[in-house]
Amino acid sequence: MPEDVVAMFDASIAGVFATGRVHTLEFRFPAPGGDRRFEALHVPEQAADGNVRTVLCVARDITGRKRTEDELLRQKNLLAAITDNLPVGVFIKDAKTLRYILRNRFLEGSNGYPVDTSAGKTAHDLFPKEQADFSVATDLRALDNGRMFEVSEQEMLGRSGEPRIFHVRKVPLFGEDGRPQVVVGIADDITERKRAEQALRAAQQHLQVAVHGG
Repeated sequence: MPEDVVAMFDASIAGVFATGRVHTLEFRFPAPGGDRRFEALHVPEQAADGNVRTVLCVARDITGRKRTEDELLRQKNLLAAITDNLPVGVFIKDAKTLRYILRNRFLEGSNGYPVDTSAGKTAHDLFPKEQADFSVATDLRALDNGRMFEVSEQEMLGRSGEPRIFHVRKVPLFGEDGRPQVVVGIADDITERKRAEQALRAAQQHLQVAVHGG
């Protein structure tokens, strides 16, 4: 057994004798074709006086489970990297609770509400009541209809108090049982475009006044 693994076992067993509590550790063990990963459980066996007499060790091979966990983490990080670099807002909510599973960086830049602490929260935890009520109502519309629901213009106030205008689309995604699992939303910040359109209309009106006035 590798020396570093032996040291880990010795420290774990010593800890069980000292505390009388179960201790769990994970370790790698060299094997043909690559290291195997194990989980060891050290369980105290107490005498009648309450002192630990022996320590029972149970180890199991968790290589497959850890590979699956590593792959899931890799996919999660990849998804976060992709969504955080998109030029639109992306969010995902649990279909049952309407709690956020994900909000990307674009949304934080647009409205100032942090994304790292969004997971598990509802719209009412993050936004003013009127905005949150509208968000929930449109979530439910998408879920009830079973297809994409579109909001051509939705005004939201960021933490700075500056209003932003979004074009929002929400789509329910269904599981194998036919029930909605999540609501995926795409929010395109069209604030600058709307301002440009307003400025163009104002310029056209001024031009018409100037022409007619002349």
